[in-house]
Amino acid sequence: MRFLFILTGILATLYGAYWFAGRGAARSGVESALVHLQDDGWDVSWDDLSTRGFPSRFDTTITELSLRNPDGRFGWSGAFVQLFALSYLPNRVILALPDQTQLIWEGQVVEVSGSGLRASAALQPALDLPLDTLIAEGRDLQIGGGDTPHLLVESFVLGLRAAAERPDNSYDIFAQSKNIMLPEHLIAAFGGALPAQISGLKLDAALALDRQLNRHLGGGPKPQIRRIILRQLALDWGGARLEMAGDIVVGIDGFVEGRIMVKLHDWRLILEALNNAGIIPENLAIASVTMAGALANGHDLELPLVFQNGRTTLGPFPLGPAPRF
Repeated sequence: MRFLFILTGILATLYGAYWFAGRGAARSGVESALVHLQDDGWDVSWDDLSTRGFPSRFDTTITELSLRNPDGRFGWSGAFVQLFALSYLPNRVILALPDQTQLIWEGQVVEVSGSGLRASAALQPALDLPLDTLIAEGRDLQIGGGDTPHLLVESFVLGLRAAAERPDNSYDIFAQSKNIMLPEHLIAAFGGALPAQISGLKLDAALALDRQLNRHLGGGPKPQIRRIILRQLALDWGGARLEMAGDIVVGIDGFVEGRIMVKLHDWRLILEALNNAGIIPENLAIASVTMAGALANGHDLELPLVFQNGRTTLGPFPLGPAPRF
């Protein structure tokens, strides 16, 4: 019995030493990341940084955190950021944000509010700590400024997972949102052809990058997209439905090359909205409806979205320059 007490005391002492060492590592890791941003020219400030949670967790809280990039165009601030990790699984982290935060986007201040705004990440047990999975979610999201929100989202979830079966720095990505209320000015631009609410949005795709997502992400060159495999992009918008699937690559010049099949249900509503918004050139508005009617199968229309030689076409309709990364 005495031996058991001694053994228990030794193990408790060793575990306590491990926890306090882990707490110091967690705190210094966060501080190093913030200082690294400052060294890169970011405007970074915070009031307090502490780690608690003995004996089973490392709970790190940063209060009154403010971040702003070197040119001042992008930033974030909030009352706190919390990082939670189990002491026996320190490579799995949960990040929690307050219900009210503030973004700076292209120099404009944007208020963001919601509930359950959090993300969880799992890192692979390797020296570079490569990302294994990342999941972000929230409810009742409101994005806008002043008294009237510009965008409302009932719920959203975003997931990213390393694709182990593909060795080319590929990541599977999944996103889903429900009941998205669009800004009034955007609905007005569509001329009322479509309702203000998108009932559902779903994305299932794979991204191939030129480098791995790991602990070195904050320094050096940023990962660049080399290929996008779009398994499904589905949008339910009133009586209209949009579905897209295809495969595109990013060329040496940065222009997208490839082909995506686009399926439109109730295509007349969608074309009317695109014409009203000026996305389809005015001189092609009438012709686009005529040609689409000739190609459609009743309410359904299927067309290839082609990116080639720096240009974009949707079936017979020219849409302008191709996207460039």
